[in-house]
Amino acid sequence: MNEIFPGLWIGSCPFKENAPNLLRFGIKSILTLDAAPLSDGVFDCFNRKFIRLLDEPSQDVLDILEEALDFIDLSLTTGGILVHCAMGVSRSATIVIAYVMRKNKLSYDSALEVVMKKRLVYPNIGFVNQLKLFEVMKWKVDRKSPVYMQYASIRTFRGSNIAYNRTDPSTTIATRDPVQPATFKCRKCSF
Repeated sequence: MNEIFPGLWIGSCPFKENAPNLLRFGIKSILTLDAAPLSDGVFDCFNRKFIRLLDEPSQDVLDILEEALDFIDLSLTTGGILVHCAMGVSRSATIVIAYVMRKNKLSYDSALEVVMKKRLVYPNIGFVNQLKLFEVMKWKVDRKSPVYMQYASIRTFRGSNIAYNRTDPSTTIATRDPVQPATFKCRKCSF
């Protein structure tokens, strides 16, 4: 566990035995970025927020970014906050880097350098690309921004199972999702 700024901590998933240490460091809030929340019981004395986020490049960080950053801002007004994921290297690092970027109006590279001085982190490439987009949007998620709309359309296109042929767009074909069988119906007669 490492303190990036006064009160802003980054780390891996805390063990129940560490709860007294968190309190000793002035941590009153915990932001969990993982597949599952912290178990109830020992961490009930903390103000907690859970955001489901997997460490996969395809995960949409921009969709949850403002919520996470607002929780950090609010938490820092009452005490310290621990931002954690499973290992404290990618997901939590992505959110903390975004916070440093927004707070100080820094580029991704500069914010990464600030965080790396305190902890070795390595956000996955999908998260890095989204943080660079966050920088282009002037440290906010502007869904009306042309760059965001382009990002959203690319995400939609990639998830649509359409094989796009750049050399000959007329040969673009729809592919079948191996997990979900395709069902086709006539809109007019429903057959």
